[in-house]
Amino acid sequence: MELRRLRYFVGVAETENVSRAATKLHVSQPALSRQIRDLEDEIGFQLFERTAKSVSLTNAGRVFLNDARALLKQADEAVKKAHSVAHPGETEIHLGSALYCSFARSSAMLKRALPIVLAALVIAPALAQSQRTQPGTPMIPTTPQRGIVAQEPAYFPERFDWQHKKPEDVGMSTGALADAVQLAVEADTPGTHDMALFLKNSFGKEPVDTLIGPIKDRGPASGLITRHGYIVTEWGDPRRVDITNSVTKTFLTTVVGLAWQKGLIHDVNDYVRDYMPPHVDLFESEHNAKIKWDHLLRQTSDWQGTLWGKPDWADRPVGDTPDDWRSASCGNRGRTSSTMTFAST
Repeated sequence: MELRRLRYFVGVAETENVSRAATKLHVSQPALSRQIRDLEDEIGFQLFERTAKSVSLTNAGRVFLNDARALLKQADEAVKKAHSVAHPGETEIHLGSALYCSFARSSAMLKRALPIVLAALVIAPALAQSQRTQPGTPMIPTTPQRGIVAQEPAYFPERFDWQHKKPEDVGMSTGALADAVQLAVEADTPGTHDMALFLKNSFGKEPVDTLIGPIKDRGPASGLITRHGYIVTEWGDPRRVDITNSVTKTFLTTVVGLAWQKGLIHDVNDYVRDYMPPHVDLFESEHNAKIKWDHLLRQTSDWQGTLWGKPDWADRPVGDTPDDWRSASCGNRGRTSSTMTFAST
């Protein structure tokens, strides 16, 4: 669960208006609406009742709001504590979001965030062992030395051949790591591992919901922890390939970054229509012709059209009837368009 989405949820809940919340949070209204929808999909229940002019919390949303506020507050405290250990004497930092451990332990919805905090608290003491010094000042040894000890060269893992080290060899606690791993395993998403059933429960109520590609059941909770490039512990099956859902956008942005680096995309402010191969008319309509790469990257293009037999309005449609869905104006449609079009390019 992304802390950013929790912060967005609290902002919308406090203003009861997506437009005002977007202004307060310095994000676009369509992007904020998408993040709230993604959060609802992730936790499996509706947070807001929506009307044309306002939003109001559901009963579940009101319960979630109190704990979300506490979660963000406690997270800030966790970050400050870990930072003070890792960087003693430095000015404290405020990230404005973090994890509320005590609540998360008792909530199946937010427990999944706990491994991040626990891992940070395990790693921070190890980081503190290597005290940072100002440029030009000698490193003060933390243990008595009889002579000059050559510094071990930095380790860079070979592709597909990451080396392992024991936690104690890199200054980490074996017991604390075991606790972190156990917590991560226990915090596995409580939903079904049957991907067909998951998709039906999540999107079966929406129009044009027929699957058009292969799917794969979800694997177990998996992960690994590294220190100085070495793997110190792992659990589940980190090498397993799973469906990534919305995380796909992360890979897409990486692909775009590589394309930009190699000159395949000259400027993110270029019109996407100029990059289309012959006979591809995805960006020829009056609205789509104005879309730039920057719009796609920010998911603010509101692209209109049909891909793989599915119209852009089919994902989280606005309105109560099919006529409402099809006639929704730009800026008030579903979110599929940018991601789907981005993928197709």
